[in-house]
Amino acid sequence: MRPSPNAIKIKVIRSPLQWRSFAREWDEIWAATPDASVFNSFNFLYACWCRFLKKSNSLYVLVLHDEHDRPIGFAPLMRQRRWTSGFPLRYIVFIFRLGLCDRPQFLMPMRRAEQLDAVFRFLKRHRSAWDVLDLTEQIIDRAYADALSEVFRSDAAYHIQHYELPDQPYLDIETGGIAGWERYLSARSRNHRKKWRYKNNRLRGIGEITLTRHVGPAELHSALQEYRALETRSWKRNQEAELDDHTVLFYQELSERLTPSGAVHVLFLRCNAT
Repeated sequence: MRPSPNAIKIKVIRSPLQWRSFAREWDEIWAATPDASVFNSFNFLYACWCRFLKKSNSLYVLVLHDEHDRPIGFAPLMRQRRWTSGFPLRYIVFIFRLGLCDRPQFLMPMRRAEQLDAVFRFLKRHRSAWDVLDLTEQIIDRAYADALSEVFRSDAAYHIQHYELPDQPYLDIETGGIAGWERYLSARSRNHRKKWRYKNNRLRGIGEITLTRHVGPAELHSALQEYRALETRSWKRNQEAELDDHTVLFYQELSERLTPSGAVHVLFLRCNAT
């Protein structure tokens, strides 16, 4: 039997000032959410919003309250417009910037199945506010799949698409996660396993692989400059995909915000110390 979402109330945050008023509760719930990375903390998302997203998107953050009006979960969402086949469509997506953030997620450390059900029902009731619900890179487990199915699949007006990226197993719908790398590989095609063995052998043949960690604003600044110098020798220079000044300032601001908790680390993967 599905848990009843009736006791959960949902409020929409539409202004940055209103969002900031939940900063303390946000980070308490973020810290209690299993597997939630620093990319889902309030400081990271707020800095990302202010630096990159606020000009072309609008906030649509959902706050979930229990029967005592206490916040118990957050859905870090925003609304944006995209042109598809010449038509403007209204999307609801996570507060997320490709290439900058790790996997976005709902922050729901307790009563998760009930909260997911409440969120999807709320979004369906407010269908006039959006055309496409794009929940990128979500790891599907039983609670997630059941809530999506019960709310949307019975209605022919909705289409749910699950997909798996070719080299990154974000979704494993049957088991709700990847039960070990070897098991994942064993379920792939022979050609897929052959490609992985080739890549692994080629990497081993290049030389010794080391990983260095840089923490704090001073080390971060030095590491970013080193990385930018590396990009000038890579394909990114010709494609104009280098780390720009705007993004460097974002990382430096983020480091200053998170320094007390030591949450920002830059990792360098090196081969033969270069």
